[in-house]
Amino acid sequence: MGKALKAMVTKHTPLKDYPAATPILALQMILDYIEEPRLGKHQGRVRQVEFSRDGQLLLTAGVGGIVRLWDLNTGQVQQFKGYQDLALQVEFSRDGQLLASVGEDGIVRLWDLKIRQLQELKGYQGWVWQMAFSWDGQLLASAREDGIVRLWDLKTRQLQQFKGHQGLVLQVAFSRDSQLLASAGVDGMVSLWHVNTRQLQLFKGHQGSVDQVEFSPDGQLLASAGRDRTVRLWDLAGRQIAQFEGTRMVFNPDGTQLATIDEDTINEDTIKLWRVDTLDGLLARGCACLRSNFTNSYVNPELKAFCDGLLKGEGC
Repeated sequence: MGKALKAMVTKHTPLKDYPAATPILALQMILDYIEEPRLGKHQGRVRQVEFSRDGQLLLTAGVGGIVRLWDLNTGQVQQFKGYQDLALQVEFSRDGQLLASVGEDGIVRLWDLKIRQLQELKGYQGWVWQMAFSWDGQLLASAREDGIVRLWDLKTRQLQQFKGHQGLVLQVAFSRDSQLLASAGVDGMVSLWHVNTRQLQLFKGHQGSVDQVEFSPDGQLLASAGRDRTVRLWDLAGRQIAQFEGTRMVFNPDGTQLATIDEDTINEDTIKLWRVDTLDGLLARGCACLRSNFTNSYVNPELKAFCDGLLKGEGC
């Protein structure tokens, strides 16, 4: 068999003509499935890599002020210049049509990927730590070092400023209806704004910097993660519903579960999955568990009635 294979290789026999049992054809079939496409080089160090939501585009940004957009289907590369030194942050809109980037000069540059048009959004010169598009693609928020969240209306180019932090703002996030905007800062605060009315709600509880904030998919809950190694779950009135150990978190797509990660620099990181819901839902589940154990006559009837009321949706 070995001599036969050697002869076929020497004659440059096409793979399709190899016997089906040969390892060469099997290996080629495996490689066809697992081979990763090779992208070209990005000059200098890469600071950020981002996929579009449909997975068709890959964005790279880094030293040299050049942002590159890779089409993973065609292999074509678009190059966006506009910075003298470093592109700090890049962000896709959810429909993949817009690309926002910002450099050390603090100017947000908005690229229309379809018509390759560039616009600059000016309003503050300074470091931008994070940006976020609203879910409807109409708004762009930026988290900056001066404690002010800046919000652009991308149609009118109108700029609003929301002051809710003392010091650096680390993250901003929109609810799915694009009506609410949350931010987290080094001052240990989580701020929640109603975009139209500018009404501000403060969430207090973390001891130290808050690094992450995220809305539940239904927009009824807000989760935050801080350097005090706690993940906290809030309702929109600012009441803390639950607290978990962790340094990072994410909701599952339907909002029924929250995954927390407790990052440990010495030991292995711990990942936990929590079942979460509205406040009444959490209480109802707790009461359902307790109610199932109320089997003796010494349990207070009022406590039983309270739990029954929650389970029936009557509350207290």
